[in-house]
Amino acid sequence: MLDKRDYKFFIFCFFVLIASTLLLTGCVNDEPEEVGDGGEIIEEKALEETFDDVVIGDFSKFSNEKQEIGEISDANYEITFFTERPMDGYHNFVFEVEGGEILPRVSAQYRPESGAIRLIFQSIEENVIGPRYQQAYSINEKGVVRIYHNISPDEGVEVYDIGVVKSTEFYLYGKQLEDEKWEISLDVRYPGELDINVDTGIEEFTSEDQEIAGATSSDGARITNYSYTLDGNIFKFIWTVRGSEEKPIPKVRARYNKDEELVVTFPDLDSDTIGRDGGEMALLGGLEKVVWGRTGSESIYRFVVGEERDYRLKSVLNPHQIILEIEL
Repeated sequence: MLDKRDYKFFIFCFFVLIASTLLLTGCVNDEPEEVGDGGEIIEEKALEETFDDVVIGDFSKFSNEKQEIGEISDANYEITFFTERPMDGYHNFVFEVEGGEILPRVSAQYRPESGAIRLIFQSIEENVIGPRYQQAYSINEKGVVRIYHNISPDEGVEVYDIGVVKSTEFYLYGKQLEDEKWEISLDVRYPGELDINVDTGIEEFTSEDQEIAGATSSDGARITNYSYTLDGNIFKFIWTVRGSEEKPIPKVRARYNKDEELVVTFPDLDSDTIGRDGGEMALLGGLEKVVWGRTGSESIYRFVVGEERDYRLKSVLNPHQIILEIEL
């Protein structure tokens, strides 16, 4: 028999046991615990953060059609920053512009005649970054070839050509960074490598005859535009050209005639937007002029340079160009 003191102690212990059981039951988690590779327990919050960090390719916003963002503005913008980097499945080009309260008008469009996506900025007063005009630097990443700083006849317009080996999708977008500062991005989906054997000309400067093998009129060879510039002691005349996918560069040759004129001949073109109407134009760097004309499918450009000078005839792709460089 329990005496009164023992009975009270027994009742006390019984209630302690019942309370402990209820407390432990309330602490039980019905969900199974996640265990990491090393045996550690991963909390639910940590799992959510891990999934958020996973990058999954999403090309739903990409298109090969012309794209435009922003608005035409009276403000004068300045391009202050540029970078490019490879990403998972695409190449990312980023520009920063400053000077206006709204996102400036920017457009992007694939141009098959030059093998490039043309990026056009409106209302740009100054550009202090990236390659200089008519300069490029190579990318050569899975079919994205290079970025070329082209020129525009229109004031306040900046043009960049992003060379790609074939048509591909891209996505143009922008966002505000802070007051009067904007970030403009172009993502270009990698089109994949394309093995094309192109005659790029010779490396050294010489006064000897030079020739580049390439497309003829049956391949759709044509000249679509031109530009020229001075780069140090080098004068450059640049033809924008087009051919077929297998032969994107037209056939061309250069030599000095008996009058010491440097004659560049495109022997068989389907069309030439410059040479179709004969004409001439004064040149830079102490060179006198260039005279052009067209007979049948042949286009001839005569550079009056005063005396024989060493030169180099070369070709580049994306955008497709024939470049004549003359030492001054």
